[in-house]
Amino acid sequence: MNKDNSKIGGEAILVAFAAVGLGGKWIWKRRSKIKNKLKEIFKKAKEKILGENPQIDEIERKKLIALIISDKENILNALIKSAKDINPDLKIIRGLSKEEINEPSRHHFNIELKEIFKIELQKIEKLEEEIYFLTYELLFALLQSLFYKNKSITTYQKKIESNLACFLVLSEFDIEIEKDKLINLDNHLQDKESPWINDQESKNRINEATEIILSRIYGFFKEKHFQDLNENSIENKKIENKNNKDAIKEIIKDISDLELVRLNKIIKVFYESRYIKLKELIKEFQSIHKGNKDIDNLLRIFLSYSNDLYSGPDINEINLNGSIKVTDLLDLIREKSENLIFSDKNIEILKIYLKEPKGEKRLNWNSSAKDIHEKLLISISQNDLNNIKNEIALSWFKEKKFLQIPSAEQLKFIINTENSIKLTARAGSGKTTTISLKILFLIHFYGLKPEEMLITTFNKKAITELKEKIEDIEVKTKLVEKPNKYFVYNFDVICHAILGSRQDVVDGKKDGEINVIKNIIKTLFEKDNNESTKIKNFIIKAFQSDWTTWFDNHGNKFTEAKLIKLKENSIIKLIDGTRVESLGEKRIGDFLFEHQIDFKYEKILGNFEYKNYKPDFYLEEYDCVIEFFGMEGDKKYNSEILKKREAFLNQEKLKLIEIYPRDFKRFGDYFLDNKESDYETIANKINDALGKDFNILSRRLTDEEIVEKINFEEESESFKYFVQLYQSVIQKTQQRCGSLPEVFAFINSYKAQNKLEKEFIDLIPTLYRLYREKLKSLNKTNFSLVKWEAIDYLKKGTNKICKDGMELVFDNLEFIFIDEFQDFSKLYQEIILNIVKFSEKIKVNTVGDDIQLINRFMGSELKFFNEFSKIYRNPLQLELTENRRSAKEIIEFCNQLIANNPKYLGEDTALAKLCEENKSLKGRVSNLDISELRPEDIENKEFDSDKLIISLMRIVEYSRKFLGLKERPKDDKPSYFILSRFNKLITKGKAKNISLLTNQKNNENLINKLLEKVFNKIIPPKFIQIKTSHSSKGSQATSVIIPDLHNFPYIHPSSQFLGIFDDTPETLIRDDLKLLYVACSRAKEDLIFISDKNKKQYDFFNVLPEVTKWDKAEKNYEIFGEYFKVEIKILDSKEFIKAKDLIKSQGFTFDKDKNKIWKKSFTDKNTCINSISALRNKLKLLDARLVLRFLTANNDLEIEIKLPGKDFWDDYLNSHNLKKELKN
Repeated sequence: MNKDNSKIGGEAILVAFAAVGLGGKWIWKRRSKIKNKLKEIFKKAKEKILGENPQIDEIERKKLIALIISDKENILNALIKSAKDINPDLKIIRGLSKEEINEPSRHHFNIELKEIFKIELQKIEKLEEEIYFLTYELLFALLQSLFYKNKSITTYQKKIESNLACFLVLSEFDIEIEKDKLINLDNHLQDKESPWINDQESKNRINEATEIILSRIYGFFKEKHFQDLNENSIENKKIENKNNKDAIKEIIKDISDLELVRLNKIIKVFYESRYIKLKELIKEFQSIHKGNKDIDNLLRIFLSYSNDLYSGPDINEINLNGSIKVTDLLDLIREKSENLIFSDKNIEILKIYLKEPKGEKRLNWNSSAKDIHEKLLISISQNDLNNIKNEIALSWFKEKKFLQIPSAEQLKFIINTENSIKLTARAGSGKTTTISLKILFLIHFYGLKPEEMLITTFNKKAITELKEKIEDIEVKTKLVEKPNKYFVYNFDVICHAILGSRQDVVDGKKDGEINVIKNIIKTLFEKDNNESTKIKNFIIKAFQSDWTTWFDNHGNKFTEAKLIKLKENSIIKLIDGTRVESLGEKRIGDFLFEHQIDFKYEKILGNFEYKNYKPDFYLEEYDCVIEFFGMEGDKKYNSEILKKREAFLNQEKLKLIEIYPRDFKRFGDYFLDNKESDYETIANKINDALGKDFNILSRRLTDEEIVEKINFEEESESFKYFVQLYQSVIQKTQQRCGSLPEVFAFINSYKAQNKLEKEFIDLIPTLYRLYREKLKSLNKTNFSLVKWEAIDYLKKGTNKICKDGMELVFDNLEFIFIDEFQDFSKLYQEIILNIVKFSEKIKVNTVGDDIQLINRFMGSELKFFNEFSKIYRNPLQLELTENRRSAKEIIEFCNQLIANNPKYLGEDTALAKLCEENKSLKGRVSNLDISELRPEDIENKEFDSDKLIISLMRIVEYSRKFLGLKERPKDDKPSYFILSRFNKLITKGKAKNISLLTNQKNNENLINKLLEKVFNKIIPPKFIQIKTSHSSKGSQATSVIIPDLHNFPYIHPSSQFLGIFDDTPETLIRDDLKLLYVACSRAKEDLIFISDKNKKQYDFFNVLPEVTKWDKAEKNYEIFGEYFKVEIKILDSKEFIKAKDLIKSQGFTFDKDKNKIWKKSFTDKNTCINSISALRNKLKLLDARLVLRFLTANNDLEIEIKLPGKDFWDDYLNSHNLKKELKN
């Protein structure tokens, strides 16, 4: 603190004080005048000040002052000890040089804790000057710690208050004060405009700080000179002083530390004349205080002062029991309380306070740091208070022997009882457990009743899991003998309960929504009215157009490579719904349809030299085929073109019509542009190839005739297309609108991107009306309509639900828990908001993961997750990122999936962390490319040459070996998930061609049945589950296999008409990225991808690790018994063609990728040896150098034969005692 601060003006007035003796008689008068002025100010404020009602009797006080004045050197020691009593962490450093500190004193401030943590003093020759600076700094630190933390007070006023308190302390012991400082102080006190003079709180602060320091200085010297005081003051006390400390101590000896602290607060409020607050505090104290006659009398005295008509004696004049002055009792309570507050005991006091029950609840648990200071005068940061709560909660969980003790992240959520919370919980972070633990904490620790909370989510499975989890923990920890009944229901059940009866809802599995929609469309298509015509015309236009231009026209900034991948993986259909591979094929197919030319698309032509030839378009009427060579220029593709031409030249029946991209005009932003010109080109190509003008263009259908020709039957592509679109519209509309007027308002608020989209948007009210009318005709409703009806009931005042013999009144609710909050929509939001309105005390606690929002297709909207803090009272956002499910490698991979795609998931998305318990868990992420798979003969034979089936058979075994599962597990929890993007894994292999499935005629559940057959001895059937990625949400498996990564992202053509529901290419890609994240994060230890580099979109999200070679995933098929493999490699041969043809004629297949070998498998050893012997004899006659290897199914080498030369084949046969006839 700089002594030269007088230049700053008023602030310099109270900067430093010096000796009394320097100014003679004038200074004595001036100091007395100042002290009297201060006394007058404090007296008007009804505050106690030095010299009035001292805490010790006058004789003892005078003796102590005399001892202090005679022993001033020890004032410094008294001040240092006071500092340690007040704040043990406060450092005081004295004797610094002017180079180390350029001012007499200074303090260091901790911004986070809002406290002073260090005081530094320059080396000062004058003792009294050093006493002054240390006293000033100590008082500044004390005032900051006790009063300034949570108040907005200027530095100027802080210095004023510190210096006033400093003056009051030092003047008690005749410490010298410089003349100029006294003049400035006197002038300041004369200033009636000075803000602190009329500020009651300021005076209270100065008084309390002064008394705290003085009491400690007196205490220090009283202890130091105890013997001297005993001889004089203590023994000479008169009984009439009625200050019998032993009697006072007797009164408070049985009062707990917490009660003392509470009484101290009551005393403070009493002196502040805050009588309403006083009554409140006394009532609270009496509710928990065990009877004490004297304390009860004291409280009655306080209450009497709150009576406006009170005219009795002043508090200073009142005695207890006729001999004890009330003020003496108050002083002792305050002294002991302050000692507790500034000691280590304050933590224990807080723990007792927080755990203290009030009625059936521990309401003090809700206290904030501000509340603690207001109630107990204990200063603590919110962070420290939370740490104390954490410690209490952890002790409780351990004491009750919970099997899972909450982590630090979980505790933040669990201990919080005053906020509405959005907990963002990443995959595998244990959100169900976290919710369960908080519910049980609220019930069994905090004191909530089950009927004071509502727990909900969206589906029955999640509700069942949550309910079972709560009950399981509750019973296992022996919190209860029989689990409580909780209101754990999904929204459907809650809304039925609000309505008071179960509605007849369309069954989603039996005759549900999809069948209702099919019936509506069927009826529409059978009619010939305006609505039917509009819908049919719309479908035809949708099929006529190139919907992939939507990717370009929607303001997306895709790279060219990404755009190509998206388009090439998109579904392209002809007018009649036939799926084709490219826009060029679509142009040709639409031409043929519109000009009434029958064709077959990609059907195998029999008796054709080109093996399994499937032309793009076979026109039987014209004896020709049309091929669209869309990849002309690719070397391999050009080779295929030449082979096809050669095949056509070798026959006379069919003509080949070749069409190339260069033959068409460029497909622009609108596919129908240039259609007429392209149609002329196609007609000319056909006429030229067949040498005749067929006048094809004259056969073109009108739009009306196209409508008539299109197949709108239930199994047609047109019908299926519109069913899916209709269902999507109904699902999403009902999440936003509860009535037809709301639907009209909704569509009127949207601006369509083009004419075709506008046509569809205008159809939505009609589709909605027809759907509602159909339900009404069936005397049914659906779950969305039940919810909207329940909202109406809530708005009209329905405030309770009854279910399973329980009643829940919304007015009494304190908590609503919502799981899977990311799936919220306007409909669900309306339900919750209309429940919350019944009570302001309701806290909404939600748990969800924005990266796991995979139900947007059902109407979920992320905006409700993102806008949580704008919607609910007293909001708080927390995160749960510690993954308790997966190994490190899986977590890192999922994090990389997020990090690699910031365009869709954001730059600052919270990533998952590995939990301590899983650090030893081994993990692996593999990528096996199906295009590099070279199946064994046995696999091709037994699995109908289906690479997908073969891949899965190998990979399950590959994973089993990694997981170290040698024996058949006994429990029935699934260990393997095969997760598909779509509802079915499509196989090329047929059940009828697979010997393992002799009793199965159709292909339904083909892969499941094969997996069961192949692995039944080592893996129970329930251990392997084939699911969609969507249905895997909420579950987990030791190993996860994703066989169709190339299908991510998938965008359905109908999405181009759903922009009103926020369907854009970017949002749909984001949806699929999140779906992929969900699928990957199900894995605990092993995550395996089956990729296909031949697919354009096989790694759209840039996540795949390096390819794992298939030899790492070879399979020994024990189910087929013992079998053998023969491999032949031609090293060199002058008669290569003969050798190759000979090997091929024996049924060997060539594997060009596996060391360029010929291979064949045998299930019988004798047959295998016979074959080897016969082939060996023939090969020996050729001029060829080759190696023949004979292996078991486990790739153990039986023998290797090198030709020409001695090959030891005869020795091999003899060593195995094989029959003589098997030899040469």
